[in-house]
Amino acid sequence: MAQQSPEKRHEWYVRNREKHLAYCREQYLKNHEARKAHARETYCSEKNRVYKRLVTYGLTSEQYESLVVKQNGCCAICGTKPKKLHVDHCHNSGRIRGLLCFHCNFVLGQAKDSKLTLQKAIEYLTETAL
Repeated sequence: MAQQSPEKRHEWYVRNREKHLAYCREQYLKNHEARKAHARETYCSEKNRVYKRLVTYGLTSEQYESLVVKQNGCCAICGTKPKKLHVDHCHNSGRIRGLLCFHCNFVLGQAKDSKLTLQKAIEYLTETAL
């Protein structure tokens, strides 16, 4: 079967848009749970986290566990004990600084690791304290 030109495919889509969208919705709902389960197994697995730490930071499982023990399983900033600790690293040098909870890692990322921005945030919180 010859492949249709982009113009022909577009014409078909315009004529059959509602039918096509209904089919897509049906397939999405039909496979939704299976896709979620696959994503959990593939992207959220411990095996994937170990692989990403190794590829991204050059950090082996043993080195990661050593950091966890060194920090007593706690976030290096706030001291909480989350289920997962995230690797914090310097974006310029790539050097690993420590392990953080999601929230502290997010704050540093949003501040782009700027000491000035974080200091201004502290000053703001201090000045506006009720």
